[in-house]
Amino acid sequence: MNYNAHMYTAPDSSHIDTKEHIRDLGITLSSDGNFTQHIHQVRRGRLCHIERIYPRANARIKTLKENAFSVRAPLIFNALPRYLRESTEHLDGFKNQLDKFLRTIPDQPKLPHYHLRAASNSIIDQLAQRRADGLY
Repeated sequence: MNYNAHMYTAPDSSHIDTKEHIRDLGITLSSDGNFTQHIHQVRRGRLCHIERIYPRANARIKTLKENAFSVRAPLIFNALPRYLRESTEHLDGFKNQLDKFLRTIPDQPKLPHYHLRAASNSIIDQLAQRRADGLY
C-alpha cells in the first residue's frame, strides 16, 4: 500500500488508496474526497454524449425507434381487451381467442357499402369505438 497516496472512502465504507483506481472506475470525486452522486465519464461509456454525425438523422432514427417492435408490441398488447390480456390459457388458446377478436375488426380497404364508425381500423381505434358503444 502506498502511504503517500490519498485515501478515499467508497460508498460501502471500504478504502481506495490511489487516484489511479478512482480514475479507472470513471467516478467523479467531490472536494472532500468522497464519491459524488454524479457518475460521468464519456471515455468509459457512462452517460456518453456523442454528437450526431448527420444532424438530419435524428428524425429518421426517432421514427425507427418509435416503430420498433420492442416499442409498439407493448402498446398493441395493452390495447387488447382485458379478457385477452389477462388470459391464463396456453399459447394456442390465447392465439385462438386473439383470432376470434381480430376477425371482428373490419379489413381495409373499405368496401363501398361499409361505413366505418371508428377513426380507423387499428385495434386501438376499434376498441375505443366499442367502449364508446358500451360493448367493452
